[in-house]
Amino acid sequence: MYPAQKQVCPSRAASKQFPMKQLLTILLPSQRILVTLAPFVIALGLATPVRAIDRTVTSAADDGAADTLRSVIGAANAEDNIIFDPALNGQTISLVGGELVINKILAITGPGPNNLAIVNLNGRVFHTEHVGPVVMFRVSSLRLTGLLKGAPGVDGQAGAINGTDGEGVIGGCILNESQCSLVASNCFFDGCQAVGGNGGQGYNLGIKDPGNGGNGGMALGGAIYSPILADAQILNCTFAGNAAIGGQGGNGYNSGTGGQGGPAQGGALISAYSQTILIVNSTFHGNSATGGSGGNGGDGWLLNPIPANGGNGGGGGDAEGGAIAFPSGACPAPDCPGLVHDTIHKNSIVPGQGKKGGLGVNGGANGNDALHGTARGGGLFREGGGHLPIQNTIIAGNFATISFPGGNFTGPDVHGVMVSQKYNLIGIVDGDSSGWEPAGSDLTGTSAAPIDPLLGPLQNNGGNIPTLAPTGCSPAIDSGTASAFTEDQVFQPRPVSITALPHLLLGGDGSDIGAFELQSFPSDAPTISISLVNDSIILEWPPSFSCFTLQSSVSLFPDSWVNVSETVSIVGNRSRVVTPRSTGKRFFRLIHP
Repeated sequence: MYPAQKQVCPSRAASKQFPMKQLLTILLPSQRILVTLAPFVIALGLATPVRAIDRTVTSAADDGAADTLRSVIGAANAEDNIIFDPALNGQTISLVGGELVINKILAITGPGPNNLAIVNLNGRVFHTEHVGPVVMFRVSSLRLTGLLKGAPGVDGQAGAINGTDGEGVIGGCILNESQCSLVASNCFFDGCQAVGGNGGQGYNLGIKDPGNGGNGGMALGGAIYSPILADAQILNCTFAGNAAIGGQGGNGYNSGTGGQGGPAQGGALISAYSQTILIVNSTFHGNSATGGSGGNGGDGWLLNPIPANGGNGGGGGDAEGGAIAFPSGACPAPDCPGLVHDTIHKNSIVPGQGKKGGLGVNGGANGNDALHGTARGGGLFREGGGHLPIQNTIIAGNFATISFPGGNFTGPDVHGVMVSQKYNLIGIVDGDSSGWEPAGSDLTGTSAAPIDPLLGPLQNNGGNIPTLAPTGCSPAIDSGTASAFTEDQVFQPRPVSITALPHLLLGGDGSDIGAFELQSFPSDAPTISISLVNDSIILEWPPSFSCFTLQSSVSLFPDSWVNVSETVSIVGNRSRVVTPRSTGKRFFRLIHP
């Protein structure tokens, strides 16, 4: 399923001379934070730290000068830390010399994703390349955008009438090679793309031999691709608008077969883990995996004096994991941390369309229409067995977009076998996902009754990176537990309990489920509109605030408020209560439990 990876060393044994550590030190712009991950084990394989040298980038150019990021990377020694001159704040480093190769232990620490971006519109931003016993790359506090496009296949021609396959691509922004370790913290992966090349067209210039279309190239990991025998930790990052897009199959001609559409996996991230995976305090929003459409089957050659069958259409490419895909591998239990305090919301999968077979001529049979691609796991896709723990995570509101009849769609939020460690909010759990805890330990919806996490827009809710904050009636509020992570994505304290007991899930400590922890009740409290019609008082407010209770009082004293007894109805897009008019003053309010 995976493309071949460069294997410089015969095995991973060379890196095991270094002891595994249970503490991970993350260098952030203004502070050094020691995150204790016990009882988790992070298998980074690092030796006892030595004093690193800070090397400063002072130019936003990519022209080979000594003060540019590319040159500073080349000059750095193992375990150095690359930082940026404050004068670069607000600028973008646009790469024109290709991807930045990391082949040593190295840290790159930016001034914050709202202050500095690195963009490559013609390839990846970073590529960890395994050329020695240990390659470990830590990148933090940057905004990153990469656009990696596979080369198209060559169209058929005289003497080589079949179109060739489009090039497959992996990792639109970062490729983390096998036997390398990647730590990304406080980074904003924004609009990265991995786009497979389109298949070449079959030859069609007056010959009767069938010219087959080439297959579309695969696209794996819109932002990050980390294969088997590679370690990846994603901490306090946001992935938004990233995409993996499979290439289109080429058309067949003269009874030629249409090419297959390229598959797409992991709109934001693919990790085929074997040692450890940790994705914590991270947000995935608006990412997508789109399978390529197949190519049309070629019609029979019109000048053929005998019956000629039409060519078969090319199948559509599969789309799996709108945000994250774990396509293979096994994470060792119980030491694999998995996903903790993440928010995976409104990501999508788009399967490729299978195309029609060509028409037969002179009594020949029509070619077969091809199958459409499958769509699995709008938020999270997991294939095979193994161990994938998930806790305190929102996976909801993810979906498939299918523009043709007969599409095959399963697992709108999650596909595959998981290992719930409680306190998750899963919008829809269907027969294609398992491993969740019963009611009282996980919040799980169904296709008939999905759970809406009621999150606000992706925006700056504090800190230097966009996040998704729960709105006033979100079931995620106070329904989780902090676990070992007592700070949220933007380093606010966790837990902060803001609602009355009891909480929705048993044993919780008042932490919010997901990456963001509310510090006070949301400011989006509803406003009541009041109108008088004849002898009735009509009170209306937005229906999204169904968790609020309407109360009335005649005096405004704290103990004078009572619940209104009339039924709440939905009229148009408003919640409405109609209560009789009474003499004297009467006050109304909406109160959260």
